Amino acid sequence: MEQKKQNPCTIGTGAKAARRFNVLKLVGEELSNEQLADHLKEKVHTVVKDLKIIFKTLSVHSRAGAVHKAWKEGIFTKENC
Repeated sequence: MEQKKQNPCTIGTGAKAARRFNVLKLVGEELSNEQLADHLKEKVHTVVKDLKIIFKTLSVHSRAGAVHKAWKEGIFTKENC
């Protein structure tokens, strides 16, 4: 039986899930943590926490790895990016 891959966008509810998706998408634009926080109108601490959750969920250790895996796993599609 194939195990369903977890998507960082589905961790949390409503606003948290949407924010994590946006964090991951903006990471692909090579923004710093401070720039991410400013763009999302969040605290840097919140962005860092979201990145840790995303990295753990995707089993990656870098921003580049997270973006690559998001495309590979179908988290990112032409329609949502």
